[in-house]
Amino acid sequence: MFTFATAPSDPILVHTSSSSMGMYRWLLRAPLLALTILTTASAHAETTQVWTQRGAALTAPSPERRFGDGVAIAGNTLVVSSGDSDVGTPSGGAFYVFERIDSRWTAVGQPLTISDGIKAGHLGYPCALSGDYLISGALSAASAYAFTRNGATWGDSERLIAEGEPEREWWVTGVSISGNTAIVGVPYRNLTQVDTIAHPGLQGAYVFTRVGAAWLPEARLSIDTNGVSSLGWAVSISGDTAVLTAPSNRQAFVFTRAAGEWSQEGPALDAPGEVVDQENVGKGFGGAAVLSGDTLLISGSRLDSAGAPAGVVYEFVRANGIWSRTAAVLAPSETDPEFGFQLAFSADTAIVGSYRAAYVFARSGAGWKQQGAPIFSVSSPHYPMVAVDGQTAVVGMAGNTEVELDAAYVFSDACTTDVDCGSTGYCDAGTCRAGCSHDSECPSGRVCAADGMCRTEGPCPTLTSDECAAAGAGGSAGAGGSAGVADSAGAAGSAGAADSASSGGAGDSGGSGGWTSSGGMSSVMVADGGDAVPSSGAGGHAQGAGNDADGTATACGCRVAGGSGFAVANGVLPLLGLWLLGAARRTAARAEARGRCARRG
Repeated sequence: MFTFATAPSDPILVHTSSSSMGMYRWLLRAPLLALTILTTASAHAETTQVWTQRGAALTAPSPERRFGDGVAIAGNTLVVSSGDSDVGTPSGGAFYVFERIDSRWTAVGQPLTISDGIKAGHLGYPCALSGDYLISGALSAASAYAFTRNGATWGDSERLIAEGEPEREWWVTGVSISGNTAIVGVPYRNLTQVDTIAHPGLQGAYVFTRVGAAWLPEARLSIDTNGVSSLGWAVSISGDTAVLTAPSNRQAFVFTRAAGEWSQEGPALDAPGEVVDQENVGKGFGGAAVLSGDTLLISGSRLDSAGAPAGVVYEFVRANGIWSRTAAVLAPSETDPEFGFQLAFSADTAIVGSYRAAYVFARSGAGWKQQGAPIFSVSSPHYPMVAVDGQTAVVGMAGNTEVELDAAYVFSDACTTDVDCGSTGYCDAGTCRAGCSHDSECPSGRVCAADGMCRTEGPCPTLTSDECAAAGAGGSAGAGGSAGVADSAGAAGSAGAADSASSGGAGDSGGSGGWTSSGGMSSVMVADGGDAVPSSGAGGHAQGAGNDADGTATACGCRVAGGSGFAVANGVLPLLGLWLLGAARRTAARAEARGRCARRG
């Protein structure tokens, strides 16, 4: 809290009326309130979630090729696919199941493989997990499969078959599951685009529901127009709502279910005008999509400030049955052309993958905010796969050209102690966070460093006021800097405010109502007759922002006031508030002078 100390309460002797006295007192104090509000807002550092890797990388019990081709997580169960496994007869892809036991992920059971005698290469790309159900595409088998867990045991695979459909001609690029309903995206047939472009009714998605011990087809979702291609490239389902994208057309289509019947909801969702065409259908608007309730995230692309393609993610929301795009855009702090290649969404957390990295975003007000640096990155494109459930995310990385690939990595922002949150984070009500504006916000043994992070680097080095100014906190033109807030009419004395390196006083020659500020901070002291009145903020002979001995600021003091003072990185607002306060004091002084003249008359 910003703390002010007032001058001794000598009454103003004469005012023309009690009402005017109240008005002048308000004029005197209102700027203080405004300054408090403005500087408090400036000082508060918005925290970010801290996601850290939990445990060692997950690998197959024996070396596997393409381990990490697909990942999915639900509760305490995590699956990782190996797209080119030697397990099974014939060999092909396989799923490895991990369970969280005492906060550690442990491989359980035997790998899950296709049991219908077909080589299912690239099994798990894509895949989805919900409760006891696992749905997966299998590229070389041109099919989709389901696995069901009964107790602690996963059963044999079940191929998903649509009535009247030729067998094994699906190119499955997206799957999703919600409760006992699954959706499979099939934008192309027989691994070519020819048939689906000529016959658009062949593209789209298939909905299956779990009935008893089997998955049965419920509907085929498609668009009756020859102008759409690649429909079903990305699919997602949440309750009775499903979305299909058509990246070739830069569109997405929403369908809803009522009484077991599916129908399109509203018109197509079109790409924003700033989207740019990409050479790959999987890039650009609709390359990835994820739906949760009334919120839909869709990957896209636009031009950055330098005119280069930049990946982004757009948010759409539904209100009263109508979908509209919000102003929120998820974009990395540095341009990443492939940002949005992968999407995962759970509660208020989104994981966004690119060809080289995985980013965490969290809801922040009406928008989304990136939570620190990417949680995972590699130097060359390796297409990390991402999944998230609650406070746990998993990144799969298949490949064999870099160290520590062919593995899956688990990250979380959940915590029970500060130890869970790494060197810069702290545990706040079960969530790891970073960011601070004062030492008191940091755990014991850490300080709020000049970068606004809780650090364990030990005592802060002593800096001069000039060094503080160079660090960007206050400085000579900032709040309480050497320029001060002197009033030539005498509010702070002829020498003005105390220099930022001064440890106390109201100016060299005092004066009525001087102001001091030490360490470049904006905490304020009000003095009367040249004597500083102590306060808990910086400056004066109370606890200061810097060392008590010489008043110079420390690395924390450049940003963090001692006691109940606080930091302000921008000196404009405090100066404005102090100027307003000076104006109010001069107005009150003139009123008092007029009152004395009236009394003498």
